[in-house]
Amino acid sequence: MKKILPFGFRRGSGAGWRYTLHLDEDPKDRFHFECIECLYRHIFHEWNLMKLGAMFCHSDVINFGNLPYTDFRRTKTLCQGGDCCDFDFIRHDTDAGDGWERSKSV
Repeated sequence: MKKILPFGFRRGSGAGWRYTLHLDEDPKDRFHFECIECLYRHIFHEWNLMKLGAMFCHSDVINFGNLPYTDFRRTKTLCQGGDCCDFDFIRHDTDAGDGWERSKSV
């Protein structure tokens, strides 16, 4: 993810989307970024369907919540009233047996 997503974002993320990446700040076992503009938020806000937007946000938890050896943490989303959607991926060394538990993301 740390290599593929930034490569894709270089060409732009499409109309209605904007992201802030933190590639230089992250250690090798972490990748985090924020979505600061979301097409879904624009559409659902206009139609007063923000609860439906929150369901779309939850699909990220479903998609990323069970990645092997990786914890996905999210504390806020635009469709749930946050100032951004935060994406935080922490890679764990399974050989070390550190006994990590998956985070409960919103």
